[in-house]
Amino acid sequence: MSDHQRTNTIFEPAPLAVLLGTGTFLAALISYFLSAAYGHVPWCVVFWESCSSISAAGRKPPAFFTFKAMLLPLAGVMFLYWLLLESWLRRVENRAPGLLSTLSVLGLIATVALILYTTMLGAIGELYQLQRRIGIILFFGLTAFAHLLMLKRLWRLDSSRRPPWTRVQMTLSVLLLAGGVGNSVLKMAMGDDFDRLEDSIEWVFAVVMVSQFTITGLAWRDTGFRLSVT
Repeated sequence: MSDHQRTNTIFEPAPLAVLLGTGTFLAALISYFLSAAYGHVPWCVVFWESCSSISAAGRKPPAFFTFKAMLLPLAGVMFLYWLLLESWLRRVENRAPGLLSTLSVLGLIATVALILYTTMLGAIGELYQLQRRIGIILFFGLTAFAHLLMLKRLWRLDSSRRPPWTRVQMTLSVLLLAGGVGNSVLKMAMGDDFDRLEDSIEWVFAVVMVSQFTITGLAWRDTGFRLSVT
């Protein structure tokens, strides 16, 4: 194809990141409503009444199918998210394209962990339960840590070059760190009574964490992050 026949298609990644954050939250919430409607879990305000875990919300049909049908495609978007995040950071830092950083690798491992957790959800047996637990711990932990590494790179920039929404991302990361420490302290202090709070803490923690995807998307939008495909 000659040069004058080639056209550039501009791809804006920001909506993908916003979709990832909002879609992941909606997948869990819709699954809870379906499970409650079919009597699998009690009706409550999950963010402080602690009546159902996220896993319980998506464990039985029809929520079982909805949860997987929404989360597995979003995992594909998440895989792309970490690659795009690396590209965006290099542009902000004025660095040439290169190999994936530790941030991107951890993010991709977190995505695989989410796929493992979602696939094994609802399967009966101790082995499947162990795989689910490993998957969700890796997903939550590595996703939060990868975003911390992103903030570390952004914070090295001069304040004039620092992208918008960086302070919001910092606030979310501080909340996650404080929540993780507070969760451990409460568990040790309350013992078995902590079970009454654990599910609601999980919901709040999840909302704060997936919000980081959405905030990153807003930062991409405000910095004019676009990809040109010939």
